[in-house]
Amino acid sequence: MPGGPGLHRVEEAQIDKLAEEIWPNANVLGFSYESKRRDAFHLLGHKLNKRNIFLTKDSEILAKRPTIKKILGVSIMSPEELLLELTSVQTQPCNYTTT
Repeated sequence: MPGGPGLHRVEEAQIDKLAEEIWPNANVLGFSYESKRRDAFHLLGHKLNKRNIFLTKDSEILAKRPTIKKILGVSIMSPEELLLELTSVQTQPCNYTTT
């Protein structure tokens, strides 16, 4: 997070801009907009702290993964998807050669 390991200064305008880019049709006065701003804050924190995977079960964030990847370069995954990927990596044979 912006206040996490890297302690990054984040302006409110940055959070608003990111929320608008991810959810362009969101109603700024709507009930869920503050939740989208918090999501944008967390996603921005991931980017600023050089994290490349954001793990979530939030269906609204999962639905926006191509947009988020394009804007921030952060991959969005569900816990199940991450587990599946880690399991498939472990079961693939290694291509090491010995001399």
